[in-house]
Amino acid sequence: MKIGNLKDKIKVLAWRRIGLKIMIVPATIATIMGTILYIVPSTVKVAGHVKNTLFQHFPEAKISYSIECLFCEKTKNQIEAYIQNQHIKKGDGDETPEGLSEANEKMREKFPIIEGILSSIYPSGEVHLRIRCSTPMILVNRKYVVDRGGKVFDPSEFSEFPLGALKQVAIENFEKDNYPKVLDQLVRRTPESIWQNYIVQYEAPWKIHCVPKDPELRYMVRCDDETLNDIKKWETLERAYDNAQKNISKEKRKLARVVLDIRFENQIVINTQ
Repeated sequence: MKIGNLKDKIKVLAWRRIGLKIMIVPATIATIMGTILYIVPSTVKVAGHVKNTLFQHFPEAKISYSIECLFCEKTKNQIEAYIQNQHIKKGDGDETPEGLSEANEKMREKFPIIEGILSSIYPSGEVHLRIRCSTPMILVNRKYVVDRGGKVFDPSEFSEFPLGALKQVAIENFEKDNYPKVLDQLVRRTPESIWQNYIVQYEAPWKIHCVPKDPELRYMVRCDDETLNDIKKWETLERAYDNAQKNISKEKRKLARVVLDIRFENQIVINTQ
């Protein structure tokens, strides 16, 4: 493989929107005594949880790869088998920037869980594939996992991840292929304390309900995409709930649900159901 003259700096040859990178690594940092020097993190922290990074090296085929943030043993085995069959045995990943880019694109099409691939070509002709998989962010209806890019997956793709730690949203008539992108901004703006204590039921930007995860709390918060982030109002909810409980007979308290509507300016409207 002819690479041409290399400078002592990394040259990024291709960076596409689909997340593919091809890099030429200078010899001074690429090889020491014929051994690839490629440093990748041994662990990756995702949503407060640490996941080991897989690393494999095949010196005969002049290829190595690492897989980060993958939480499914079955998918990991499938990706490994694909790399070994396509890149190593068949040489389908032509060891040029263009060839690797095309091969990586095919791999991402086959495995949507792959978020991006960084391909590094060393002067010795060796290649390293650094594969990063999707980061889970939202659990929808307890049936679907949405990553930070808005892609929707079956929970089985994250079988080794504690899904209960994700932000939980309930959406009526949710369709896997019709994820409301407005939720991305909503999720990023909403204070972490709300996600920790409530399940968010989203109907529309002007109609959002938050149900406490604690079953002992018999109330529901009605808000919109603006008041969902109004910390001052949320801080007064406990007092408003206590006042509402005082007006309910002891016999009905265990059955009654209090609705605290915080959508109005300078007031909280309380209804009992």
